[in-house]
Amino acid sequence: MKLNKLSLSLAITLALGSTFGMAHAQTTATATKAPVATSTKASTQAPAQKAEAPVKAKEVLPAGVYPDTKDNWARDAIQAMTEAGYLSGYADNTFRPGKSITREQAATIYSKVLQHNMNEQELADLVTKENGISYTDIENDRWSNTAIKLVGAAGVMEGTTKTTFTPSKAMDREEFVASAANLVKKIKPDTPVKFEKVTFKDGASISKAYVADIEYMAQRGYVASGATTDFNPSQPVTRAQAATILNRILNGETAPVPSKTTATKDDVKQDAKKVENKAKAVEKDVEKDTKADAKKAKADAKKAEAAAKADAKKVEKEAKANKTDKISESKVEQTPRIVRPVRRSTLKPLDQKQQDALENSVFTQLNKTYRTPEAFQDYGVMYWRDNQLHVALKSSADMDTVKANLASQGNSTINNYVVVEPSQYSQTEYDVIESNFRNYYSKNEKGGNVIAIFPDVENNQLYAVVSTASRETQQGISKVFGSKVKMTVKH
Repeated sequence: MKLNKLSLSLAITLALGSTFGMAHAQTTATATKAPVATSTKASTQAPAQKAEAPVKAKEVLPAGVYPDTKDNWARDAIQAMTEAGYLSGYADNTFRPGKSITREQAATIYSKVLQHNMNEQELADLVTKENGISYTDIENDRWSNTAIKLVGAAGVMEGTTKTTFTPSKAMDREEFVASAANLVKKIKPDTPVKFEKVTFKDGASISKAYVADIEYMAQRGYVASGATTDFNPSQPVTRAQAATILNRILNGETAPVPSKTTATKDDVKQDAKKVENKAKAVEKDVEKDTKADAKKAKADAKKAEAAAKADAKKVEKEAKANKTDKISESKVEQTPRIVRPVRRSTLKPLDQKQQDALENSVFTQLNKTYRTPEAFQDYGVMYWRDNQLHVALKSSADMDTVKANLASQGNSTINNYVVVEPSQYSQTEYDVIESNFRNYYSKNEKGGNVIAIFPDVENNQLYAVVSTASRETQQGISKVFGSKVKMTVKH
């Protein structure tokens, strides 16, 4: 459910069995995209015209590799962190490796790492500490609020003052590396020292408050150092740099070895390094075998997913044929606050080119409200369902604005095929729920697979289909996630 380009390749057709027996309609999870990059001031009027251009064959890239990272120096790290779910690309299917990251974005990344690398008791202890953390510039309903509280409770990040967090401030390199050091101390406190002495060409310009943490990271090989190496403490940390440091922390990679003049080792250290390299070689052999097993499991999961889709279509067809007034009344009683637009199931289906053109037109209007490519995913979610493009927003005021902007276009395709509706969660919040669910499920069902997962906006929950789940796991999911997650076991 990462917010990549609206390629619609993530379309998942499943029937959702509600408490009252009604099958939910086909849902296609889609992603947010915006035609304007925040790093430029280019016009936002081009997308609709681009849709009319001849369709060009798209280059097929490996999962986690983006068009603007395939030749980037940090390609492998970006791919690894994307595949692990810690980082994601932008709506236009780019990663923008040279773009800086904000404090709340860093908090969200660290939050995911903590949740994946700490046990339930440790996380429970952090949740207890969260109650004492609050900032005047972080509203309770802000998309990053939960992540900011978690990293604060873990001691990974603090506010810029005692009362403010300054979430939108870009992080500089010294601040990011210092917070990354706190992360290492939390999840990998026994990381050995690889270089006894470290220094930087511009070491005198590093803030005193961050010197110890930066040396800590350099000594363990997470950041490069040396007599000719500049640390550039005040420069904004880029997405590529952040991905590289995270990859080194989580996957045992090492920064370039510093020069002898700034990083000395005795003979014992050198021997230990040789042993460590041999151990890594053995680990790589084991990793190859593990990847082979994972590949087979993935193939089996795809087969199961195909079977689930076929069954879902059948159930959906039967449910539509046997829909009763009683079911309709039950559904209205379940969600009395939401009045949704009538679905026009008789509309002529749009082909891929028409869908792309419609998405571009809609996003041009959305940019008038949300302005940046990242913003929409924090306030809403977009998906295809019943041959209509649904724009689900958390704010009723935003709904009115977006409806007015769309109506002002006088476009019959927009009027007929676009539905603006309410949503309790944004795409970002659904991503967090999914990440937490996957972590919980993988820890409790070692042999299980998540066959399909997508947001069920109409019922304000994440719908997941899994291959197996014990009674204890099902009860745990219900207790931990409540109504946020609806899990079904595909036998």
